[in-house]
Amino acid sequence: MPALSLRIGRFFWGSRSGVLAVAICLAVGRVSPAFAAEVDEGARTKARALAQDALGRMHAEEWAAAQTLLAQAYALMPAPTLALLEARAFERMGRLVDAKAWYQRANEAELGTDVPEAFNAAREEAARELPLLDARIPRLTLLVQGPGATDPTLELYLGARLLTASERSKPVLVDPGAQRIRVLVSKQVLVSTSLALVEGDQKTVYVGISTTQPLLQPKAIVVQPRSEDGRRTAAWVAFGVGGAGLGFGAATGFMMLDAQGKLADECGITCPASASDDLARFRTTRTLSSVGYGVGLVGVAVGAYLLLSGDEKKVSVSADVGVWSDGHALGVQGAF
Repeated sequence: MPALSLRIGRFFWGSRSGVLAVAICLAVGRVSPAFAAEVDEGARTKARALAQDALGRMHAEEWAAAQTLLAQAYALMPAPTLALLEARAFERMGRLVDAKAWYQRANEAELGTDVPEAFNAAREEAARELPLLDARIPRLTLLVQGPGATDPTLELYLGARLLTASERSKPVLVDPGAQRIRVLVSKQVLVSTSLALVEGDQKTVYVGISTTQPLLQPKAIVVQPRSEDGRRTAAWVAFGVGGAGLGFGAATGFMMLDAQGKLADECGITCPASASDDLARFRTTRTLSSVGYGVGLVGVAVGAYLLLSGDEKKVSVSADVGVWSDGHALGVQGAF
């Protein structure tokens, strides 16, 4: 196994980890009598083959494939050495939360007194890596606020994970990268958004629920207008008002012309005092005629609009989701 041992150390950081990797590989094949009693020879043989294959995949930086093989090996032989290797694979894949879980599994492995030195070395290595990794894992706190926050059917998802009520107000460990946040009430999506986190981030997101209507992928909301009969009635009323206005304008217009004719007979450059009544009547009827024609034109225009717009069946109301940030906290607000 020397050739394999030399190859193993190249994908670890530092000489100490490289030496430990050699010991891990050897430990898979040579265990204490007490540990061997718990794992039959066939399982150990298969676990050793899987581990050797996984080490080759790690050397080629095929981390996902290596992790799958190591998980199979650990199921056959739950050795802390294999748990440590799987934690390394998860870490290189960017899945820091899973990596922490496997470092903890390696560190907390219950070992007797008669175990290979590599098992103890794996526990020590995991104990050293845990605090370093923990400092790199982002923390995300989700706080749901607003009228819908207390709805008993509310569900808060972080990615595919459904958060419990207690987790909504506590920091949750997440992997670096884009994180999807969804809020559902009665299985209807109210908010759906995402944010990017980097290693070491500690963010608080306030999710505002200001409505109980779905906001994701907004669709047109049908608002029924007044009935066709009501619209037509209103149109004819408007035409009636318009017609009356036009009639009034015409009548006062004739009165204005009559007064204007008398003034033409009485007045020259200026009008005498005896023509003051005719002058006042002219001015009054001119104003009333203008008002009548104005009302008439507006009534006719409104009536025409009501008749011609009768085919409109709906109006569209869009729903928006906004995200805000002050550099320390993020907020997501959904509203119509």
